[in-house]
Amino acid sequence: MHVAVFGMGYVGSVTAAKLAASGHDVIGVDLDPSKVASIERGRPPVTEPGLDDLMLKAWAAGRLRATSSVKAALERAELALICVGTPTGAAGGPDLGALERVGVEIGAALGNRRDCAVVLRSTVLPGTTEGELAAALAAGAPDHDFRAPLAFVPEFMREGAALRDFTSPPFSLLGCSDAETDQKLRRLFIDVDAPFVAATIRVAETVKYAANAYHALKICFANEIGALCAARGVDGDEVMRIFRLDRKLNVSDAYLRPGFAFGGSCLGKDVRALAYAAEAGGVVLPIITSMLPSNDAHVNRAVAAILRTGERKVGVLGLAFKPGTDDVRESPLVTLVTRLQEAGCEVRVYDRVLKQANLIGRNREFLETHIHDFGKVLCSDVRELAAHARTLVLGHDGPDADQARSLARHGCEVIDLTRGTPPVPVEDVEAKRGDGGARGTVMRRLLGLLCLGTALGCSSVAPFAPTDAGTAAGVPPPMAAPSYAAAAPSDVRSVELPPPGLGSGPRRTLAEDADLQRALDDARPGDVLVLASGASYVGPFVLPQKVGDGWITIAGPTERARGVRVAPAQAGAMPKLSAAAGAVLSAAPGAHHYRFVGLEIRPTPGAFLHNLVVLGDARMAADAVPHHLSFEGCYLHGDPAAGTRRGVAMNSAHTAVIDSYLADFKEQGADSQAIAGWAGPGPFLIENDYLEAAGENVMFGGADAPDATRIPADIVVRGNHFSKPLAWKRGETGYGGERWSVKNLFELKTARRVFVADNLLEHNWPDSQNGFAILFTVRNQEGGAPWSTVEDVTFRGNIVRGTASAVNVLGRDDARGGDSGRAQRILVRDNLFLDIGGARWGGGGTLFQLLEGTRDVVIEHNTAFHAGNVITADGARHEGFAFRDNVVAVNRYGIFGSGAGTGTSALAAFFPGADVRRNVLAGGRAEDYPADNFFPASLDAVVRVEANGTVALVADGFRRVGTDGKDLGADPAALVAAARAGAGGESAP
Repeated sequence: MHVAVFGMGYVGSVTAAKLAASGHDVIGVDLDPSKVASIERGRPPVTEPGLDDLMLKAWAAGRLRATSSVKAALERAELALICVGTPTGAAGGPDLGALERVGVEIGAALGNRRDCAVVLRSTVLPGTTEGELAAALAAGAPDHDFRAPLAFVPEFMREGAALRDFTSPPFSLLGCSDAETDQKLRRLFIDVDAPFVAATIRVAETVKYAANAYHALKICFANEIGALCAARGVDGDEVMRIFRLDRKLNVSDAYLRPGFAFGGSCLGKDVRALAYAAEAGGVVLPIITSMLPSNDAHVNRAVAAILRTGERKVGVLGLAFKPGTDDVRESPLVTLVTRLQEAGCEVRVYDRVLKQANLIGRNREFLETHIHDFGKVLCSDVRELAAHARTLVLGHDGPDADQARSLARHGCEVIDLTRGTPPVPVEDVEAKRGDGGARGTVMRRLLGLLCLGTALGCSSVAPFAPTDAGTAAGVPPPMAAPSYAAAAPSDVRSVELPPPGLGSGPRRTLAEDADLQRALDDARPGDVLVLASGASYVGPFVLPQKVGDGWITIAGPTERARGVRVAPAQAGAMPKLSAAAGAVLSAAPGAHHYRFVGLEIRPTPGAFLHNLVVLGDARMAADAVPHHLSFEGCYLHGDPAAGTRRGVAMNSAHTAVIDSYLADFKEQGADSQAIAGWAGPGPFLIENDYLEAAGENVMFGGADAPDATRIPADIVVRGNHFSKPLAWKRGETGYGGERWSVKNLFELKTARRVFVADNLLEHNWPDSQNGFAILFTVRNQEGGAPWSTVEDVTFRGNIVRGTASAVNVLGRDDARGGDSGRAQRILVRDNLFLDIGGARWGGGGTLFQLLEGTRDVVIEHNTAFHAGNVITADGARHEGFAFRDNVVAVNRYGIFGSGAGTGTSALAAFFPGADVRRNVLAGGRAEDYPADNFFPASLDAVVRVEANGTVALVADGFRRVGTDGKDLGADPAALVAAARAGAGGESAP
């Protein structure tokens, strides 16, 4: 066969040499002339045992040559194998720049030929072959008409044994889009001694990641067991040698089928025991200590999937931790039922073994304690369960599950946990593609997956060298796991951003007197509307719905790099969109794939607007919510004198505001926000922006979401500068004389899966609210949304400074008598709180206030300079609270509980079972607080603020003594990006 191999790095060189040795005519393709020259002399450009001789023989036989010309390589090719590198990109995902560039060149060379299949061997996330690669191929083809079939065939080679692994892999995995390509590949790998396994392209892509991740997991697991053994004086090699003898469970396919969370009396307690032993011995074991949070995350995903059906009548088949037993200890199904009840669901359960009359002793006590009104929850048979359920959840497999499925009423959604925990649902991107159109102009990004790292030695050197593509949509690497399933970055769905640049579609330049609305109406997916520099376009403008999913771009004439924030000084050259009434921009129902780049969006001078940009509202049906909307490097502002209530009403899906400057959102007697959302499902990305507003700079909630599926979710707020100008504060130099209604800097009233990191948040004082800067406060705002909740929130690596008080967390909506969901699973870690309270800012200077029964709030590794209490608590008790490894000052009352005093008495009254350890409580007394804390006389003896705005420990006694073996207080490295965010310029790394 005639084969072209693109990318002469490690994988490409081995692949080319082995295929040539099998008798195929192979031509290697690389842009690096030194690699081409090396292969043309019969010498490999990489080092691998045995490759020199193999390549020399293939070259001497005339079956292997090399070129830099893509066109020449493909003239006779029957297969084009792509082996370019996919290294880690800036946001943690794979950098596809080289892949997309070679794809465009292959598309241009092949055109509409169907006789040459394109086969990807580079390691890529699922969906890439049929998404980004297909798009690049079509983009390069004449008239975007690319017809060649696609395939994905991963390699399973280890450096040092690559030639042997190529010939004898565990299997030959063929992910093909058609039968003809499958047969070609079987002929290509005829000399490979391994069974062929056929799969879809996406399955094949994912198997490669699963294999590499599992190899990494095994290495880390063995190392952690070894570290624990060393700390306990045990021979770790002997432990793992005997461990490997068990081929029935330990080294086998046991426990490797996707299903639901584990439970029972053994696994949970034993994992906890290992974690305890590690902590007692001062050994850090991230894999083992993350197992329980990972297990709980499966329960959270199942709850989220069930709630998103919008049905409150839920039937659950199974309650014990496994079928055929009555053991409910640590059963994940009990946890599932409890969380569904807390979310307002009417749950019924059937478990064949757990009969009401047979439940006695601890089992009955456990269930009655954990499941509200348990006697009414348990059904007598499957029919009763099916009659109740509008959403049916299968927690156990077997005949009862089959019967329940067959009896389920018409329209009832069935969620089968025995086949794998459902992911948090994502937009059905394929369904929204309209008639599909050409594959060419869209580069779809797969949503909601953890970006797994590639294994060592498995990526080749990229011959099609990537250029700086700016900051991709995504989230930072995971943090050290808390003791529960907080919102890790990998749990937050990513916004699908348009590719960098303005796109390659047709461009139309609009003069200042052009009709922009008509241009929007006439635009087709993929079009670029270029507005004149400094020109004004007067609206309001409405974004119409289109068929197809190419991005329509509205931009200034100068292309801009991502990752660099704009500033008002650049406004003179920006095209200007304005309106005197209504909203400057609004999205029609179902509008999607619009992006705005380098524009100024404002009211006409002197006008007060309620909104600059409106992206959906609560009245729209769920399938009409606008989506895929992006504002990049834009200057959005209210009128300097009159103000504007809101910058962006973000009630949409897949929406981003990045590298932008939002200012002068202010009003007297009403709340104002730079960005606010209350009825859009997300995901949302707010990154590298300046955000200025009087009321709440950014808020999610504040009005009722139409149902539980429309709670704002999957929110990333990263690398921004939040501020209220001191010209708005009475008594400050430069005060402007106007009193705007000031409340807070960031507030969540209803939201799920929120990741807030690397931000600078500054300047907040008592006015229309009591001066807390950060609020996680559940509100069923208008009384019609009892599903309102604030949950799975991570607040990490932020600097909060110059504010009356810091963080307020409300467990349930006390204004509605508790008729709401709960604030739960909130992690506050590695933050610096500076200049909190005092004469300048007023307020009490309270660091943390917790009210009305929160659950699983973890506060760890923070450093604070504050004037008031460390913690103030009131209302219902708080469950699962942890306060660890922080550096704070006790001041007058320290940890205070209303009516309960301070210290240990306050903790006993409001935080039963709390984990309060290894904190610096400067100025406090040891007898007032739990053991295993530190009580220096003052903070000055412990920590100092550096010139760059971060902090540093000044006392060695507080280094590496945290509960996780790290320094106490905030990690200075975690604060660098937040300090940079305040300076503008480049986004957080």
